[in-house]
Amino acid sequence: MPTKPDFTAMILLSYTLRPGVDTEEYEAWLRAVDNPFFNGVPGIAHYTNWKITAAATPVPFSHFDFMGVDSVDAAADVWQSQDVKDFTAEWRRLWGMGPEATDLSVNAHVYLFENEGDQGLAPTNSVVVTTAQAPVADAPPTERWRIVRPLRGEPRFHHLRVQPGPAPSTLPDNAMAAVLLAGPD
Repeated sequence: MPTKPDFTAMILLSYTLRPGVDTEEYEAWLRAVDNPFFNGVPGIAHYTNWKITAAATPVPFSHFDFMGVDSVDAAADVWQSQDVKDFTAEWRRLWGMGPEATDLSVNAHVYLFENEGDQGLAPTNSVVVTTAQAPVADAPPTERWRIVRPLRGEPRFHHLRVQPGPAPSTLPDNAMAAVLLAGPD
C-alpha cells in the first residue's frame, strides 16, 4: 500500500457515465490513460478514481474522483490549466452524459474541499463517504472535509466525511460505499 498522500485540499469530481458505455473498457482506460495523466499534472498531489457500490439513499452519480492538490490556492491553476481542459474535453467526448453540452455540469459536478484536520486521505482500496450540509459532528477532523467553493455545478452538499475501509453492514444516512478503480502505483 502506498504511503499517505500529502495534501489538505481536494477537488471532488462526481459523475455518471453515458448509457451504453462498456464499464470494463472505461475502467481499463482509467488505469491506462486517465489516472497516469492526472497523477502527472504539476500541482496534483494524488489522484484516484472510485465507483459507488452501495448507498444508504439514492445518489445522483455513480462514480467520483478524488484529486488531491498541493493547496487551495493551487487548485484553480490546476483545474484551469489548458492540459486539464483539453483532457476533460476528451473525457466528455468518450464517456460523458452530454459531450456537446454547454453546461458542463451535465457531465460532472466539481467542488474544491479542504480537510478540517489538516490531513490527506489514508491509502485504502475502499471508502465510505458521507455527504452533509453541516459538518458530520461525530467524525474526527481528519475525516471531515468542507467545501471551499464549487468549480462546476451547484453544490449538492457542503461537507464530506471520508472513512477508509470497507462499508459497515448498514450504511449511515447519506453515506455511500465505493471501491478504488485506479490510483497511482
